[in-house]
This record gives sequence, C-alpha cells and structure tokens, in this order.
Amino acid sequence: MKRLIYLFGLLFLVSSCNDFLDRYPNDDLSNKDVWKTEKDLKLSVNYLYTGLKPSISLDNQTIDAFGPKSSLNTVSSSTHVRPTSDGGNWDSKFDFLRVSNNFVENYESANLADNVKEKYLGEALFFRAWYYHDLVRRYGDMVLVLRTLDLDSEELYAGRDPRAAVVDQIVNDLKDAVDFLPAKGTELYEEGRINKGIAEGFLARVALYEGTHQKYHGGDRDANELLDLAVTSAKNVIDRGNYRLFEDYVGLFLWENEKNSETMFAHHIRFPNRNGRPGQAETAPTKHLADIYLGVDGLPIDHENSTINHSYLPLAEGTEFKNRDPRMAMTIWMPGARLLIPQNEGLPDDSEELKTYSPSVNGTMGSGYGLRKYNDGRNAAKNEVDNILMRFAEMYLIFAEATFEKNGSITDAELNYSVNVLRDRVGMPAKLNNAFVQENNLEMLTEIRRERQAELGMENFRYDDIIRWKTAETELPQDVLGVKYDEELFGPRPENIQVNEDGFILLQSAESRSGFDANKHYLFPLPLDQLSLNPKLGKNPGWL
Repeated sequence: MKRLIYLFGLLFLVSSCNDFLDRYPNDDLSNKDVWKTEKDLKLSVNYLYTGLKPSISLDNQTIDAFGPKSSLNTVSSSTHVRPTSDGGNWDSKFDFLRVSNNFVENYESANLADNVKEKYLGEALFFRAWYYHDLVRRYGDMVLVLRTLDLDSEELYAGRDPRAAVVDQIVNDLKDAVDFLPAKGTELYEEGRINKGIAEGFLARVALYEGTHQKYHGGDRDANELLDLAVTSAKNVIDRGNYRLFEDYVGLFLWENEKNSETMFAHHIRFPNRNGRPGQAETAPTKHLADIYLGVDGLPIDHENSTINHSYLPLAEGTEFKNRDPRMAMTIWMPGARLLIPQNEGLPDDSEELKTYSPSVNGTMGSGYGLRKYNDGRNAAKNEVDNILMRFAEMYLIFAEATFEKNGSITDAELNYSVNVLRDRVGMPAKLNNAFVQENNLEMLTEIRRERQAELGMENFRYDDIIRWKTAETELPQDVLGVKYDEELFGPRPENIQVNEDGFILLQSAESRSGFDANKHYLFPLPLDQLSLNPKLGKNPGWL
C-alpha cells in the first residue's frame, strides 16, 4: 500500500539509496558513468529523503508544552552550552547538501527526456533549500556552498555568508523546483515524492519565516518582498486545488487516514511513548496552550465581554472545555472523552477508568493535560502515525499572517478566504472580522497568531514562531503551569506537587526560566569542532 513520504517506512528510500552509495563511493560520485538512467537519478535523490527526522519534542522548548526533565527549555533555564560537536544539526546537513550539489552538477549526463531529468533536479533543489533553511534558522549566517568540494577547496576554510544571501539562494532553488516538479495528478507525478505543491508550500513557509524575521530582527533583506512572496505562494497552492481540508480534524492525525486530502508532506514513523495512553506521553500540553483557545463567542476566555462563564473546576466534568473552540478538545484530551481499548494490551477489559479519559497529575508530565492530537487512546506503548511535515491548513495561515504583516491590515474577504475556512471546518461558530475586532478592542495580528497556535498546536511550530516574531524574550521567562489542582478528583495535594497562588500546578517557575538573553539566544552556538577546523566561521553574538 502506497503511503505518503516515509522516513524509514519506504524500503526503496533506504535500501535503494544504500545500494547507490555501495555501488559508487563518495569520491567517485562525479563519474559520468554513474549518471545514465532514471534509476541512477532516483537512487541519488532518494538519499536526501532520509534526513527528514522529526523534532517530536520541539514544543517542549516553549511554555505551550512540558516534557521530561531532560528536555526542559535549556535556553531559558540558562543551561544551554556550546556543544563540542553537533553532528545531527551540522555535519549531517552538509552531507545532504553535498549530495544535492553533486546531483545538480551531474544530472544532465543521463540519457533521458529533459522533463524527466528536471523532475529529479526539482527534488534535489528542494532538499538543498530544505537543509539550508534548517541551518539558517538555527545558526543565522551560513557558508553557502553550491558545488562539491575537494579537500583543498577554499570554501572549506571560508567565512560564513550573510543570512540574506543564503535566503536568496533558498528562494531561487525553491522557485526553480516549483517550475521543474510535476503537480499532483499529472503525468510525471509519483505519490510519495516531492511535487510542485510541496515545493511551493515550502516556499511560502520560508518566505513568511524570513519576512517576519527580517521585520522584527532587522537585516539586509526586503521584508515586504518576502511577505508578498509568501502570500502569492500560499495562494497558488490553495487555488491550484490539489489539496483540501480533511473534514475530521482529529482523524487527520491518525494512521488509518494517512491518505487524507490535507496532508501534503509526511513520513511514517513509530513514536515509542510519544503520546501513547493519555498521561503516559513524553509531551503534555500546559495551561498556556489551553487558555489560548477562544470561547464560542469568539473572545478570549479572560475578556471582559466574554459570555461563556468560563471556569476551570470541577476538572472531572471537563468544565474548562465547555463552550470553547472545538479544536481545544481535539488537541487536548477532555475529561470524560471516550478511549478505545483493544485486546492484548495487557489491560483489563473491564477497566472503566481507561474507557474514558481522566486527568492525572502523576507520572512523567504532571501537567494534568493529555495530548489528544496523534492519539486515539488505543495503544498504551506507542503510536504508529504519519508525522506530518506540511499540511494544507498551513497555507491558509501563511496567507492571513503574511497579508497582515505586509499591509498592516486584512480585509474581511481575505479573512473569509483563510482563517474562517479553518474555523468552519471544526464548527467554530464565531468568525473573525474587522468589526468584531474593533468592537471588542482586540488586535488583529494577535488574533491571527492565535489562530495559528490553535490550528497548529503541538505540531512543532511554536518555538520557531516566537523566535521569528522576537517574542521569545517575553514569552519563555514565565511560569509553566498545569491544570488547577482539584482535590475532589486527585485527593489532598502531596508535597511533591507545587501550585501557584491561584492553585494551578507549577511545573516550572519563571525564576528558573529567566535566562533567555535576547542578545544571544535567538541563535544557537556553532559547535566547537567546526570552529577549531575553521576559525573564520566566527562565533554567534554572545557565545564565547
């Protein structure tokens, strides 16, 4: 059964690329005899797919989620140090960039029709952009290498190129990839491989990221030019009609719906204990995420005009979830939600407490919130799911945010084209429009960003968002809180569970998270081994 893009699930992406590397050692990859057939081109490009490793706990680096002690936010806790080496974030990326460059240099030798060769060229350019943007987001300025290097190549000992120059190259590569790649459903399209929509969707994502980064951090690139590109690219993906929103928001993230209409780019991977049975996850939502979901009246729960009479207790009745944006209960387990318990799980069939979700403040997480997204409650030890790297809903969010960031305004028609389409999908009655924002003294940009958080919650976007918006310095140094402690449900509070003055479980105090340095921590440090090999790389600001 064909799937979407897998990391390790597709044998041809592992065994075939290994076959390619076994047949042709790295030093001989430029040999023109290698580049003859379509199989040769495909084998080379297949290797680039193997670097799509998920960051399954990236949300733990924000105050939206909480994970085990080993994965607390090391930046805001002042425990982040320069690594001796950083193979997963540096060495491996340059390995994939070398393969991409090698392909670009040699693909034309194949005896194939131009459109077939260009299809694989589009994939190579896409991945060169993908891995370079990984490096730029993490380190900023970066050495820009567009050819394969020898041991004596000058580029090995050169300084870094400006971020703007690298971003220009990323954008150009993606524009070329969009031109070369087949659209979904056309003659050369292959399910499971990069296509035109994925490339243009990633172009929209990069343009939004770099446009807002430029706007809030400053730099040498025209922010509005990038934001305009984000709007245009997202709109192209939307209007092309190759993808559509999947009706079932919860089902979108489950294995049985892997071939859904919304997922654009994904890979199949088994997450041991990622979510598992609710309460046994390695990532748990926090009060901060729960509180961002609007009431059904379209207002924040603490707004003076709110009509939903919000309350946190009693916890067991799911009081906190009542009259809220439906995506809250679709992302976070609502107390009383039905669980599906299969046979042969080592659990008693008549265990009533496991047939509906009940909050817990014990165990690794202790927040009292359980992550429902990616989880239907059927497997206690693991979830076999498609890890989604890009989905169609993101295009609507990119369109709305980039439109407002560029123009300082957004029309009701543009909101109905984007944000309100997402609300319609889940049955959220209140719609976002300019009159509503003005009448209730709201800020449109805040509400657009809230929509992104509500739609993409716990999908590993939040940390990158607060970095590009330059809000990490105010958001990260806050208390990380769980549910309001409910003695009727949990019994008397034990000494090892702390609460704040309002009775919410205190997972990590603001005092212990006060180490974020705005002059330093928006970038990561370059690894020591690379600085030793090439001192011209230079250190990022603030890192000794």
